[in-house]
Amino acid sequence: MKLAIGNDHIGLSLKRHIAGYLEEKGHTVQDYGTYDENRCDYPVFAKRVANAVRGAQADLGILICGTGVGISVAANKMHGIRAVVCSEPYSASLSRQHNNANIVAFGANVVDVRRAEEIVDAFLSAAYEGGRHQRRVDMMREIEKEECLLCAKNPVPKPLIAYQVYSAREEAEKDLSGTLKEIRRIGFDGVEFAGFYGHSADQVKEMLDETGLIAVSSHVPMAAIEKDMFGVISYHLAIGCGTIAIPYLDEANRPGAAGFARTLSTIQTFGRLCRKAGIRLLYHNHDFEFIRLSDQYGLDFLYDAVPSEVLQTEIDTCWVKYAGLDPAEYIRKYTGRCPVVHLKDYVGTKGDASPYALIGIDEHVKQPDTAFEFRPVGYGCQDFPQILKAGLEAGATCFVVEQDQSLGRTPLEAAAMSRDYLRSLGY
Repeated sequence: MKLAIGNDHIGLSLKRHIAGYLEEKGHTVQDYGTYDENRCDYPVFAKRVANAVRGAQADLGILICGTGVGISVAANKMHGIRAVVCSEPYSASLSRQHNNANIVAFGANVVDVRRAEEIVDAFLSAAYEGGRHQRRVDMMREIEKEECLLCAKNPVPKPLIAYQVYSAREEAEKDLSGTLKEIRRIGFDGVEFAGFYGHSADQVKEMLDETGLIAVSSHVPMAAIEKDMFGVISYHLAIGCGTIAIPYLDEANRPGAAGFARTLSTIQTFGRLCRKAGIRLLYHNHDFEFIRLSDQYGLDFLYDAVPSEVLQTEIDTCWVKYAGLDPAEYIRKYTGRCPVVHLKDYVGTKGDASPYALIGIDEHVKQPDTAFEFRPVGYGCQDFPQILKAGLEAGATCFVVEQDQSLGRTPLEAAAMSRDYLRSLGY
C-alpha cells in the first residue's frame, strides 16, 4: 500500500518509528515532513499529506502532532478528506469500516509507540463496508459540494499590492505628494512608508485621501521606537495606518549580538502597546537573522521568543533566498502569522561581500563582487508564482513590492515593470 505520512516537530520521533515500522511490513511510505525538531506549524504538513491522498499519490495518510487533534482538523479543511484522530485501535478500525476515513491522526503526547503501531495496523487492515454507511458518506460529500458552491459565490478577496516608498526615496524626499500620485497611477493599491519626509500626520493623511492609496504598513527604526513609543503609535493612528514594521537591526542589536536581549525586550514592550492601540507589529527580516542560535535560525528564535499576538512576520523574500532558503517554504512555515510579504527580486549570488553597501549601509565590507543587483519583480531569480501562492496559503492579505536600488531606469519605471508583471500573474 502507498502511504503518505506527515508530522510537526512534536511528532517527529514517533513519525520516524512508524514510517520504519510500516516499511518493514512492505508498505511504500512517502514522508512529507517535517524533517527536524525546529518548531513548525502542523497545517503545512496536514495539507501536504491531504493533497497526496486526494490526488491518488497515496492510498491513505497518517498524521502525527502533539495530540493529533490540530493536524486532523487542518487536514479536514481539504476537499475530499475524511481525517480521524484516534487514541486506540477500535476507533481506527471503525473509522475505515463505517466512515471511509482516508487519514488517521494520533498524538505523540497521547499514545506510546506500541499503541501507535496498533492504531495504524487497525486502520490499514480495515476496509470500508459501504452498504448502510454509504448514505452518510454521501451526505458528507454533499456538504462539501455546498461549501464549494458557497465559496464560488463569495470568492476570497484579492490581496492588496502595495509599494514600499523607500524604493523611490529620492523622489519622495523632493515631492512626496507627487510620488504617491504616480504610485497610484501605476496601479498600486497601497503604500508602505519608511519615513514621512518631514510631513505632519495631517498632511500625510490628506495625501492618502487624495490619491486613494491605503497605508498598509510603515517601517519605523528601533531608535525612533525607543525614543517615543507613544508618539510613533499616535502618528500612525492619525494617518490610518494599522501596521508598523521593525525594518532593520544594527550589528550591535542583532541575533547573536550582546544587544539582542534588549532588542527582544523592546519589541515585547512596544508590541503590547501597539496591540492595545489596535496596531499590528511586524518584523522585517534581512539575511543576517539566519545565523544559528540554539540549533535554530536567529529569526525563528526571535519569533519563538515573542508571542504571535505581539509580533507577526513581514518576510522579505529576497533576503530569505539570499540566505540560502526557499522563500515559499519559509512563508508557509509561518502560516497564520504572515499578513504582509515583501516581494523583492535580484540576480547574483552570496559571496564574502555585503549587498547593503549598494544602498549606503556601511557594514565594514566592500561592495559585492558577485554581480549582485536588485531587479524589478519578475526580472530576477525568484519564483514568484510559488511565493505568491505560498503567501495566500499562509494568510497574507498584502504583498509589498520593494526594490532597494534601480539601475538603468528610474525607481518608478522599475515599479511599473513590477506592477505589470504581477498583473500578468492575475494580481
